[in-house]
Amino acid sequence: MPRAKEKVCKICRRLGTKLLLKGEKCFSSKCVFLRKPYPPGYGLAKRRKMGLSEFGKILREKQKFKNWYNLKEKELKNLVKKVLKKDNPDERLIQLLESRLESIVFRAGFASSRREARQLISHRFFKVENRVVNIPSFLVKVGNLLSLNEKKINKKNIEKMKKKFEKASLPEWLKKENDFSVRLTVLPSIKESSVPCDLEYVLEFYSK
Repeated sequence: MPRAKEKVCKICRRLGTKLLLKGEKCFSSKCVFLRKPYPPGYGLAKRRKMGLSEFGKILREKQKFKNWYNLKEKELKNLVKKVLKKDNPDERLIQLLESRLESIVFRAGFASSRREARQLISHRFFKVENRVVNIPSFLVKVGNLLSLNEKKINKKNIEKMKKKFEKASLPEWLKKENDFSVRLTVLPSIKESSVPCDLEYVLEFYSK
């Protein structure tokens, strides 16, 4: 397990962007990206500085996007191919990803990362419109209510989740309701999602 954790931190260092892959640790002084703000390898002083080619830039932006939304390569490829057939593919792609259950759980503050959100969902901690859903990629519709599963209320980490939810600052497309629940009120725009990459490069990578 330690090797897997280190690998996650190396992703941010290699891409030169903090992608919040380790949740709360990313906001603390223990963040590896802050302590070692250079690509993994032999250290900044010993690395030869080389500029990226045009393809290298496109690939890096695609990798940032993929890891930001915690997607597998095939999964992202299929999503992009799907939206490329429609108008405003960049906007549509963001709306699809932000309306996934794992994104809603993360944005609502129940989890400190999408990886953690995926794990909580798979353990049946959430309901959508009063129905338990354990599929992280489940698409939440505008107007749907996300709430905690009552059968999991007595679990130890429920209290931690509630504290995170109470402190969380929700994006404009989510609205807090009673009993630790949140409602998707509208689909977000690209600007509101604050994606740390250039979406044009992401679409260009898969359009060829």
